[in-house]
Amino acid sequence: MRVFVGIELPPRVRETCVTLMQTCQACVDGRWALAENLHVTLAFVGQIDPAQIPSVEMAMRAVAARFEPPRLSLAAPGTFEKRGGAILYCGVDARPALEPVHNALCDALQAQGLPCDPGPFRAHITLARKARVYGVLPQPPAADFAPDYLTLFESARDRQDVLRYTPRLRCAWKTQ
Repeated sequence: MRVFVGIELPPRVRETCVTLMQTCQACVDGRWALAENLHVTLAFVGQIDPAQIPSVEMAMRAVAARFEPPRLSLAAPGTFEKRGGAILYCGVDARPALEPVHNALCDALQAQGLPCDPGPFRAHITLARKARVYGVLPQPPAADFAPDYLTLFESARDRQDVLRYTPRLRCAWKTQ
């Protein structure tokens, strides 16, 4: 199974991102993300055996116990180049920053003998792949939230060959 650790978006923030995607369609061509797939990736693990899920959970719990939930807000959209086409994203500002969480997750996963893409890390929400921007990107409406959990997502294609990100387990952040 193919997995990654990330942050789920609350419905109101997801809807704000969908509105931004609709607005961007006036100046961007691309393969648009499904609303239910919108999230913030913290650590891409990749292909693992389902028997390794307890090891992923152990790493997630160790990291979640060290960090208080960050306060996230939507930031300016942008693009970055990937092989196969640009990624259009909505930026994410975090207080405190998410990079230490990403680094701790990669360390904890690797300590469990699991793969982890070490970076570079940039907190974002992917809006479209194979994007071609031909105008000025609009700013997102204000939206902020504090996530309740670190979430393990499975990335798999359904029977119609549509990529779906399904939450498989959640670990609560450290509480004060």
